[in-house]
Amino acid sequence: MITEVDLSGTPCFAPGTKLTGLRTFNFIFGPNGSGKTTISNHIGTMNFDSSNSEIEEVAVFNRDYIREAFRTRQAPGHITLGKDSSEAADEIDRLTTKLNELRETHATMRANIEAAKKREDALRKETQRKLTARRKALAQILSKYDGVLPSRRTFIPGTNAALLNKMLSHESQTNQHETTTQHDIDSIIEQIKLIPKAGATEVQEPQIPQSEYSLEVIEELLRRIPPLNTDSEMAAFASAHHLTDWISKGLDLLVEEEIPTCPFCQRELTQSIITGLKNLFNTERDTQLESIKQAKKSISQHIEQVSNLIEKLRSDPTYNSIDFDGEIQAISDALTNVKLIEDRIELKELKPSTPLSTGLASDPMQDTEGYLNQVSNKVKSYNQTIQAGRQKRTQMLTEVENSLFDYLTFTEFQTILAQHKEKLDDIIRCKPSSTDINRIESEITATQNSIKAEETKLTSVGSKMEFINELLTYIGFTSFSLITPPTTHANNDSASVGQYVLIRHAADSTNVPIDTSTLSEGERTLLTFLYFITKYYDDSGSPVNTTHLPRTLLVIDDPIASTDAETFFLITNIIRQLLKQVSDFHKIHPVKQVVVTSHNTRFLKEVAYSYLSENNNDDNIAGFYLISKTDDGSVISGPEATSRITNEYNDLWAEIRRCRNLIKSTQGRPVPSPKLPLLGNVMRRIIESYFLDIGEKGTITSLGLSTNKKVAILLAFCNSTSHSAIGSEIYEISSWKPMQLLNAFEEVFSTIDDGAHRGHYEMMMRARTGDPTFS
Repeated sequence: MITEVDLSGTPCFAPGTKLTGLRTFNFIFGPNGSGKTTISNHIGTMNFDSSNSEIEEVAVFNRDYIREAFRTRQAPGHITLGKDSSEAADEIDRLTTKLNELRETHATMRANIEAAKKREDALRKETQRKLTARRKALAQILSKYDGVLPSRRTFIPGTNAALLNKMLSHESQTNQHETTTQHDIDSIIEQIKLIPKAGATEVQEPQIPQSEYSLEVIEELLRRIPPLNTDSEMAAFASAHHLTDWISKGLDLLVEEEIPTCPFCQRELTQSIITGLKNLFNTERDTQLESIKQAKKSISQHIEQVSNLIEKLRSDPTYNSIDFDGEIQAISDALTNVKLIEDRIELKELKPSTPLSTGLASDPMQDTEGYLNQVSNKVKSYNQTIQAGRQKRTQMLTEVENSLFDYLTFTEFQTILAQHKEKLDDIIRCKPSSTDINRIESEITATQNSIKAEETKLTSVGSKMEFINELLTYIGFTSFSLITPPTTHANNDSASVGQYVLIRHAADSTNVPIDTSTLSEGERTLLTFLYFITKYYDDSGSPVNTTHLPRTLLVIDDPIASTDAETFFLITNIIRQLLKQVSDFHKIHPVKQVVVTSHNTRFLKEVAYSYLSENNNDDNIAGFYLISKTDDGSVISGPEATSRITNEYNDLWAEIRRCRNLIKSTQGRPVPSPKLPLLGNVMRRIIESYFLDIGEKGTITSLGLSTNKKVAILLAFCNSTSHSAIGSEIYEISSWKPMQLLNAFEEVFSTIDDGAHRGHYEMMMRARTGDPTFS
């Protein structure tokens, strides 16, 4: 949520003007020309990316939005609603044409590939048939030597397809000109006879367990005595009588067995005694005891791992070929001393306050590791011997197989393979390459993504159209509705092309497109507003259909301009319901903040009805602002927790009081008197409202026939746009100062009807709470 808008440097507003203290709902009243649209446009251009605001998007409805959002298309009755809809629809048309062309090209390429594949399959079968007789003869000659190969392998593949594949692969990996040795089947057989038979296999090298502890570390751990808490009153006594281990064990039993008495003497223990005993021990002692436990666990695991390895060396037949007897005996002897260390650690765990030692001269863990490494080295040496023989045999097998396939590829079946390759090259030349296919498919994907990107700029026509038609019917537009265009984009849902057709229902039940040039300003405003608000307004009363939207700041500026009473009521009610949804579902609703501006007091009062009193706005969810005009530009007052807007007539009188107070504040001071250029216009609207609308006094011309010259001149000025304006006296007013205008205005109420309206003037000029003061 934003809290401030700096309006410095914008049209209409005085230097340094800011809109501050913004709340969730903000209602701004200002007369025409005071800068309301300037505020909405300025908020719409603000950048929230680098701020701490949660706002992700700003949506502005004002007269600029109406001008940009409502556009007519070439077809009769066709319109687009939304700033980007027209451009997006044109771009979708262009991209769709391109997509269809790409798909046609892709389909042609696929058909050519499929045809080429059928020709390749036929050629391969033909070539394989030519191999049959000679393949079988060679396989029979070499079958007696297949035993030198690994299991299930043969020198000659068992099928024509396998032989052809292997020869083609061999040819692609071998340069015929580099094959200098001329082979025949007899020389290859002689090579095979020289290959030794398969022998022994390698032995898996055992994993050597590593000890985490050395003898030196263990000795230090056994020797160390856990410290007592020196702040304890019992520390000296317990230490002197060697009671610490006994006390520690007793406290553990108290916890484990949940008993209230001493586990040794069964004497009842008070809480103070238990607390005092617990205070003997500190965290350093706990850490040391934990170290003893960890050492015990690690040594036990090491003993288990070494014992398992000894058992494996003795019993696993894999290791029978290697003599480990000496190493196993030495490891077993060292392991006896490791078990001695395990016993001493267990004793230390029982008596942590007793210094202990293993009494060993050498480190049995280190000794064990040394003997285990000897075992590992023996296995490595054995495997190296096996590998040397196997590598020689593997090398000879590789050489024989290469010689065999040199012979098969470049001698025995050379003619067959050459014919195969020639025909295959002809097929491939007519076949689209995988690179071409990938390029077209990438272009198709990119074009589809571009269409989707453009479609995201369009909202769903179907759902919006249904909602807008329901509301049009609701306010009486029974012969006026929207439909989707009869023709749609290829490969696109008709409900997402972004166009509408405005139709009237004829007597014969046919739909007749409307001449969009005949739409009034109010009708354009209504349609555009309904389109705008459907994105955020859910007629079900719940925002479940809008939670996917970004967190939005909504700005609505004078949406009831040029609308009739029914439209006024509909727009007002929709905004009011939207504010209620935002308030009721604030955590999940996409609209996080709303700014509403208007010059119409009734509209603002209706929209802000739920927040007009302090009782309804006790959490300060709403703020009310007033825009006033000064010589330097418009200024903004607020926020206030309650609305000071009563009606337009009262606001006009408030402006007269403000001007009078401002002028009086400059009298007798060395400051220029304010010019107040709009003061006469405010007076005219008050006189029209009071004398003409309420009092039915006829025209300002008839009112101007007063014997009071000042009154007559002021009324002539107020009527200056009329052809019946009174004579040349109107020009005299141009030399009047603002105070003279105010005095003449007072005399209007004091002289017409023999002063019968003087009381109304005094009532309206009486100071009100909220009137500005000037020092």
